[in-house]
Amino acid sequence: MIHLSIIIGGFLLGTSYQQVTWMHINGFSMMPWNADTVLITAFYTYLGYLGFSKNLRWLERAAANIPIMILAGLVIFLRIKRKFSFHLSLKSHLMHTSLPVWLAVAAIPVLFSLTVMIIAYYTSKMPFKLGLPFIGRHTLSVMYGHKLFLDLCLMMGVKNLGIRLAVGVLAPIFIHVMIQHLFILTKKEAGTKVPVK
Repeated sequence: MIHLSIIIGGFLLGTSYQQVTWMHINGFSMMPWNADTVLITAFYTYLGYLGFSKNLRWLERAAANIPIMILAGLVIFLRIKRKFSFHLSLKSHLMHTSLPVWLAVAAIPVLFSLTVMIIAYYTSKMPFKLGLPFIGRHTLSVMYGHKLFLDLCLMMGVKNLGIRLAVGVLAPIFIHVMIQHLFILTKKEAGTKVPVK
C-alpha cells in the first residue's frame, strides 16, 4: 500500500502540470534526470509489475483480450470522429486531452500497450510472418532512427501515413543491415591479410 500510494501520488503530481519552462538544460526545457517524466513512467512500470509479475499469460485469454481490443477500437473510432482529443509527449512533458488529464494519461497508453501485446501474440501464431521476426531483431535501430526519417519525410512534404510508417521502420533497418555487412566485410578482409613479422 505504501508503494501504491507513492506511485499514485507521484502520477497525480506529474499530470497536474505541463512542461517545466523555467528550467533549461543544454537549451532544452526539462528537469534534471527527467525527474518529471519519472513521476508518470513509474506508474506505468508499477502497473506492468502488478499485471505480469505473477501471471505472464493472462493477456492471451479471450476473456481479457477481446474487451481490450474492443475498447482500443472504440477509442480509435472516437478519435477519428473527433469526439475527443489526446496528445502525450513524455519527453517534453506535454499532455493535451479533452478528458481529465490524469484519466487519459493513465488509461490510453496502458490500453494501447496491451493492444500491441495482444496483436504481437496473435501475429506470432500466424503461419506466415510477413517479415516481422526480421523487423523484431532490429527494433533498437527502429527506436533510435525512426524520428529522423519521419522528420525527413515531413521536410520533403510526404504526408501519407503509410509511406511515412514504411520509411520510419525500413530506413533505419536498411542502414543497420548495411553497417553490419560493412563491418563483416572489413573484418573478413582484415582476417585474410598475413601479419607482417
